[in-house]
Amino acid sequence: MHDSMFFNTTVDDDSQLRCAVNVSSDPGFVLSVYGGLNKTLDSVPGDQCSRPYVQLSRTIPLKNGQGGQYQCQLHLNGTLVHTKIFHSNLPEPGGEVTHPQPWFLYATLLLIPVTVLLALLTAMLLFRC
Repeated sequence: MHDSMFFNTTVDDDSQLRCAVNVSSDPGFVLSVYGGLNKTLDSVPGDQCSRPYVQLSRTIPLKNGQGGQYQCQLHLNGTLVHTKIFHSNLPEPGGEVTHPQPWFLYATLLLIPVTVLLALLTAMLLFRC
């Protein structure tokens, strides 16, 4: 491997998942992407002797309403070299993803100015002559 493995949604489209990695031009490298009902493969072409490395990449669609686990694997001559996992939490079609409100953060942000004001009030009362 000549670089780290990229495995995330594409820049252009959040409904597409892309796995890419730069590897040496050894024809034994195979990139596999698994997820949902999809399985795709990419391998090093045999005529890449002049280049020091090639990029293997695969893009698969994320299924709407089918959140779950997707996996990208790099094999060399049948031996697993590297793997990455992507967890998808896509909403149901027509549905929305709801996130919990960070109430602890809100309370903390409100307590900071209240604490400062109480400290100033206490200091004013103590040093009042």
